[in-house]
Amino acid sequence: MFGGKVIEGLSLDKGNKSYYCYYTDNQTGKRHKKYFGRDIIKAVKEFGKFTNKNESVILELDISKLPSKNIQTGYIQWSEIEDDTTVVIDTYDLVGHRRVGLREDVFWDTVGNEIRKSPANRAKIAQLTGIEQIAYLDTLKPPVRPLTLQEIGNRYFSREIKPLDVSEKADSIRWWTQFSKIIGVTTIRDITFEHLQTYQDTIWSVANKKKYSPTYIKHRFDKVKTILNYVKSKIEHKDDFNRVLEYCLNFVYPAKAKTEAYPIKAKDFKAVLAIADIKHSAIFLLAANIGAYAQDIRDIKKTDIDLKSKTLRMYRGKTSVIRVASLWNRTVQAIQAYQNDSPDNNTDYLFISRIGTPYRAERVRKTWEKLRPRAKIKKSVKFEHIRDAAATIPFDHGESVDTIKLILGHKVSGITDDYIRRSVKRTINACQILEQYYFGQ
Repeated sequence: MFGGKVIEGLSLDKGNKSYYCYYTDNQTGKRHKKYFGRDIIKAVKEFGKFTNKNESVILELDISKLPSKNIQTGYIQWSEIEDDTTVVIDTYDLVGHRRVGLREDVFWDTVGNEIRKSPANRAKIAQLTGIEQIAYLDTLKPPVRPLTLQEIGNRYFSREIKPLDVSEKADSIRWWTQFSKIIGVTTIRDITFEHLQTYQDTIWSVANKKKYSPTYIKHRFDKVKTILNYVKSKIEHKDDFNRVLEYCLNFVYPAKAKTEAYPIKAKDFKAVLAIADIKHSAIFLLAANIGAYAQDIRDIKKTDIDLKSKTLRMYRGKTSVIRVASLWNRTVQAIQAYQNDSPDNNTDYLFISRIGTPYRAERVRKTWEKLRPRAKIKKSVKFEHIRDAAATIPFDHGESVDTIKLILGHKVSGITDDYIRRSVKRTINACQILEQYYFGQ
């Protein structure tokens, strides 16, 4: 190791374009000129951490990324540091990493001068050092405070442009809270690649253990990215978000589920319907009538149903279109019976839980699974197969794909939303075909 005292700050040799400094050897007293090469990125490594050693500040100083061509440091005492990462630096060439002991006043003078010469690099320098105290220099703006995960969630949940509906907000809060707990850090800046790998593995483990569908995994991964992208679009400093979103690209998604339809058999549907209570009779009939997923049932509002005209018109958030359908008499009667049995429903939603919140999609599926063995139908018969019937049976009987899309809430090419809102009559025949499939003439 060379020990010595710098007698000139880091400078640029205009002749050979190399960075250098002069120092005196403590042992010989001779003056040496130390070259660091032409690339400032390699000039000094590790612009980093504060540690205390012998009442002086020991730094891994990396001025390689600093733009100034002449950094005056005053006197620097090279420290003897015994570790495997420290290598000997000879008189003329930088061989590898070197930690140097800087007096604190010298450090602040060095960095302060660099920042004053390059205000645009303040944040960059603060990031390179990893030392937030650098923000307290008079000429340096404090590093941008990273948003906490709670703040990120709150900004998304309370968004004003295309605000979340009650059910979507509830799902978002539940999934973001789950993400935050698994990650276990406070701010977005704290998130590492390893944290996201832990989150991914945990979600997969839960899905496999409880035998959830692939959508359980997909929805959670997508929601995390949606929230991060939304908040990122609303802020000026995006570096933390860009880094974490890049990590998210490594999420391993499940293989896409088979797209083959499995329309529920009429006898299986009627077997479950026969033992369902008032609420779930209305839910199952409405699902069969309009080909609804459990999530769709959750989102239906009272104003979406006109019992007098026997029609449904509702906005389907997933596809951003208006869904329309002609309702069966038995569906209308089942809904009326449920409303008479639930006079205290003061919410906007058609189906609610015991505590007055929108009836969760998971509860719809769980109830179906609970009734299935009592109805003596196979375990493979899922609630989602009701939608498969609505998507296939009318088509098999000659109905157009566009008409079926109107019922299911899919986008229809060349038809405007205004026209869709007036198209309930187009669905009458298709809905009658479905009723005949389930209940005969």
